[in-house]
Amino acid sequence: MTDGAMTKSPSDVLADIMLVFRYIETQGMVPTKACDHAGVSYATFDKYTKQYAELGRLRKDAEDRLYERMADALPHIDTDYQYGQSDAKMASVVSGNIKWLLARRRRDAYGDHSTIEHKVTAEREILDALQHAKARAHGHAIAIAASTPTSGHSDLVIDMVVDEAGLALTKEDIERAEIGL
Repeated sequence: MTDGAMTKSPSDVLADIMLVFRYIETQGMVPTKACDHAGVSYATFDKYTKQYAELGRLRKDAEDRLYERMADALPHIDTDYQYGQSDAKMASVVSGNIKWLLARRRRDAYGDHSTIEHKVTAEREILDALQHAKARAHGHAIAIAASTPTSGHSDLVIDMVVDEAGLALTKEDIERAEIGL
């Protein structure tokens, strides 16, 4: 079934889209249901609201009001004029559906997930120690030790050197590697 968008003039399609906005705002319909009632496909509605900035802004405003209205109904789900249910089981179902929809459509405001960010800062010495540990883990420390004279190295650095097999090297092993023994 088509919505006749190809046979309608642009002004007729625009009138249908404005009707969709009205259904969203006044009837509390989600966009897909509002499109069905207005006689326009959701694809056409979506295309026009993405193509024209003003329609996109109107859509965002209408949907923001819709979702805020749904959230506002939750504390008074038994007496709300639009979403209210007097039966406790039905009220629970409706409020569960609203929560589910809000969690998916407005994840940042109503979502069940949280984002945790970690920011770590470190001193140069710590970063150097991490680089040495990384080299040790990859078995490349012997190349670093062999290309650098041991004079000036502290015992701490020498103690951290390992060969490709992961075996610790003594100071004598490093000195023999330097002179080619």
